[in-house]
Amino acid sequence: MDEGGSEETPSPPAITQQSSPPLPQMVVKPQPRSAASQPGPTQHVPIQVQEQEVTIRISRPPGMGLGISIAGGVGSTAYRGDDEGIFISRVTDDGPSGKAGLMVGDKLLSVNGNTLVDADHHRAVGVLKDAGNTLTMVVAREALKTTGSSSVPKSVQQSSSMEGEIKVETIATTLNRDTNGLGFSIAGGRGSTPFKGNEESIYISRVTDGGAAAIDGKIRVGDRLISINGVDVSDARHDQAVALLTSGTTDITLVVYREHLLETPEPVAPPPPPVTASMTAARNSFFQSQQPSSLVDQFNAFARANKRTMNNHDHAVEVP
Repeated sequence: MDEGGSEETPSPPAITQQSSPPLPQMVVKPQPRSAASQPGPTQHVPIQVQEQEVTIRISRPPGMGLGISIAGGVGSTAYRGDDEGIFISRVTDDGPSGKAGLMVGDKLLSVNGNTLVDADHHRAVGVLKDAGNTLTMVVAREALKTTGSSSVPKSVQQSSSMEGEIKVETIATTLNRDTNGLGFSIAGGRGSTPFKGNEESIYISRVTDGGAAAIDGKIRVGDRLISINGVDVSDARHDQAVALLTSGTTDITLVVYREHLLETPEPVAPPPPPVTASMTAARNSFFQSQQPSSLVDQFNAFARANKRTMNNHDHAVEVP
C-alpha cells in the first residue's frame, strides 16, 4: 500500500446530491464494541466502532418512491454478520432518501415512531409503504471510535467560491476482491500527511489499471472516502481504514464524496435601449430650434476649449 494502503472495491449506484439536507441529529451510544467481533479475519490494527443513532427526516412528492432497498429482518438472511436487523442495502441516485442523508449500511430502528427492532422483513416493508410522504427515520450508523470530536456526515454540501459553486456527489459501490486485491490505494487520514490541502480525510490516491476498482469504474483518484462496509471513516486514522479494507471479506462496500465545480457564467450586460421614434423626434426638434449662427458659435467655442485641452497634453509621454 502506498501513502494510503492499497485496496480495491466495486460500487452500488452513484448517488448525486444536489440540495443541502438538514444535518442529521446524532447521539453516540456508550457501547463501543471491537471491530474484531465483526465477521472477517484477523485485523492488524486494533480498532473500535461505536453505533451512532441518527435521525433523518425525508420528504417526498406524492407518488414518488423513497429510492431505497432494504435487506435482512428476523427470519431472513442476515445483511451483516448474524445481525437480524433491517438494513439499508441500496440508495438510489437523486432519491429523497439519498438527499436527506440516508446511507448504505444504516440499520433501520424506527419509522415515524414505529419500531423495527426485531421486526421481520415483511413488517418493515409494510411500515415503509404506509409511512406517507413525510418520514422520520431513526437509524444506527457505525463509526470508528475516536478521541476527538467526530464529524457529522453530510450527504450533500454546497458552498460558493470565487470561481463558482461546488456540488458534492455521493457515490456508493461494492467491489469484489480478486487475487490482486481491490485495485486502489488510499492516502491521508487523521494524523497522517494530508493528501489534499490541510484536510485529514482519507482519499483515493491511485486506481490500478485492470484492477477491480478500475473495472467497476465508480471510484476515481481524489474521491474522499466516507465509509467502508457501513463504518464511518470520515474521521479515521490511515491504519484504521487499512484494517477495514484488508479485513478479509470478499465484498467491500464503499461510500465516497466527489466534488464538482459548477462554473458561474459571466453576467451579461443588458443591451442599450432601442432608439425610439419619440427620441429621434426630440433630437430633430432641438436642432431645428437652433439658429444657424447659434450652432456655429457653439461649435467654435467647443473647438477652442478642445484645443486648450490638447495643448495641456503636448508634453505627455506615452507609457509603453
